[in-house]
Amino acid sequence: MTEEDTIAAISTPLGVGGIGIVRISGPRAVEIAEGIFKGKLRPKNVRHRRMLYGRVVDGDEEVDEVLLTVMRAPHTYTTEDVVEINCHGGMAVTRRVLRMVLERGARLARPGEFTMRAFLGGRMDLAQAEAVADIVKASSERARKAAYAQLSGVLSRRVEELRSYLVEAVAYIEASIDFPEDVELPDAELRELLGRVLEAVDSLRASYSRGRVEREGIRAVIVGRPNVGKSSLMNALLEEERAIVSEVPGTTRDFLDGTLEVDGLLVHLVDTAGIGEAKDEIERQARASTERQAAVADLFLVVLDGSEPMTSEDEEVARLVGRGRKVIIINKVDKGRVVSDGEVRDILEDGPIVEASALTGYGLDRLKETMLDVVLGDRAWESDGLLITKERHKIALDRASEALRRTLRELDEGWSYEVLRVELQEALDALEDILGRTTPDEVLDRIFSEFCVGK
Repeated sequence: MTEEDTIAAISTPLGVGGIGIVRISGPRAVEIAEGIFKGKLRPKNVRHRRMLYGRVVDGDEEVDEVLLTVMRAPHTYTTEDVVEINCHGGMAVTRRVLRMVLERGARLARPGEFTMRAFLGGRMDLAQAEAVADIVKASSERARKAAYAQLSGVLSRRVEELRSYLVEAVAYIEASIDFPEDVELPDAELRELLGRVLEAVDSLRASYSRGRVEREGIRAVIVGRPNVGKSSLMNALLEEERAIVSEVPGTTRDFLDGTLEVDGLLVHLVDTAGIGEAKDEIERQARASTERQAAVADLFLVVLDGSEPMTSEDEEVARLVGRGRKVIIINKVDKGRVVSDGEVRDILEDGPIVEASALTGYGLDRLKETMLDVVLGDRAWESDGLLITKERHKIALDRASEALRRTLRELDEGWSYEVLRVELQEALDALEDILGRTTPDEVLDRIFSEFCVGK
């Protein structure tokens, strides 16, 4: 990117819609808009944040009736001059307007380039820029809330606070190295300061498991022996006929999946073939498919038929799920229950037990609530708003934590301040990497390439 570049892209989804927006950013944005817009007011005469009514024209041809917004640098999303042309929705008109803009000197924006310019212009740090993509991709309410908290700077302010403590510690150490007779830093104070920073860093690291769930949702795999009502349960939770239901055992031979939202959390449901003795090659392949799904499950929904005594196949299911997180569902209670909690605990030692009927819907609300309790644990996290949701941030915090632990250990062992200075710089670099201050260009390119064009 150079300062002379002016970029453009369609910022709304391609297809039929009420509005289609062509966005232009760069030093020639207003000039280019001036060349294709006809209205009572001219874009070049507008100072800032004005919307103009008029038409896009190509020579003598009127292309579309539009609203054109002019936003002047530096108070824009990209910190450059920005023009947005609101056309009628539809691929033909937006593509025509974009082509006219490109013919007059703009170039097509790369994925995420508008947000990259916002980052390079200092409008947001890298953690906030990443949150823009997460908001666009959010497929549940919890994912949206987590992304917006990061965009609003909750994480950035916390990281900046921790960084400032480390800068203070480094300044004292450097002063002690350069002026040993004039500056004396008590080791106890340094140890206390670094200990507080380490505790805060580790707290952020610990939030990643919860943050990943908030952002990505969970994969809940339904397991059980044949004909316990797994497919019926899936259909009941999804409120649609996603899986074929039959009284014939073994109807489901491969896994089926679907998604639902439970209290704002995205849940990917996976229905698997029943666990039992494989009588032929197809059933052996079905069993292998179930085992593959079990290996990547965030949560097991273990279904038992409460109207019949348990069998050795139920014990086989228990061995499959092992110590994984689980909710145990006593299904078909509408037929009467003959399986006791004690019998369940003989084969499944942990996991809450929920009575349900996929046929009548009994217990499904409690099942959803129990699923949330198991995967989210302490609901108090919800009021905090500070969760690590990106693996890149978790890796940076791991680096900072390891460097701080080495620093404290070397401080206890009496190592020189020169050595401590090197370790603290590693911790500082790791925190600054989250904010994008020490991030290599190739990493930036990879991050922004995951954005959509137009954002």
